[in-house]
Amino acid sequence: MMKRLLKEIFALKFNKVLTMQKNFEVGSQDFTTRLANYEKVYEPVDEGSYIKMIDMASGHGGQIQVNNISGYLPGRIVFFL
Repeated sequence: MMKRLLKEIFALKFNKVLTMQKNFEVGSQDFTTRLANYEKVYEPVDEGSYIKMIDMASGHGGQIQVNNISGYLPGRIVFFL
């Protein structure tokens, strides 16, 4: 699953890179470096309170997952998302 996801991300990133006429190797190294930096600071979501927004930038609807949200203000924030 993770390898397939990485392949899809690479394909999307490199299509952008190729249309901008950048070198494939430079784009590959840049993406790999950024991915390593993301892994350093990544914190998995536990079962506490969270709002998870999935695929919101694509313009195809996306999803919002809400877990353990209580109170007036957090509820209003979720309502406006």
